[in-house]
Amino acid sequence: MARPEGVEPPASVSGERSTDVMSRSLTFVLLALIAASVRASGYNCKDWPHWEDLDGDCQNTRAEILIRDSRIPVQFKDHRECSVVAGEWFGPYTGRTFYLCTQCIYKV
Repeated sequence: MARPEGVEPPASVSGERSTDVMSRSLTFVLLALIAASVRASGYNCKDWPHWEDLDGDCQNTRAEILIRDSRIPVQFKDHRECSVVAGEWFGPYTGRTFYLCTQCIYKV
């Protein structure tokens, strides 16, 4: 199975219990399966209308969550500041830090 972009296999940590390693390994496999399923299903953001701009400021829910959760000021796609392209986010599912929005796995 190919590793999905932005998902790294778990590294062993000295003194870590085998059950912890197994749990982290299973999490990695689950994320890889989810990513493969999303790619195979032809996921399209437009199919999910919850990414709406409810307050009319041109930033949809996704952009507002990315702005809220970034550890640093975000970078926008253009001067209108509607679409976020970069920032710094911690991935709770991977334990990694991400800098590009395309790498983020959201939990809203």
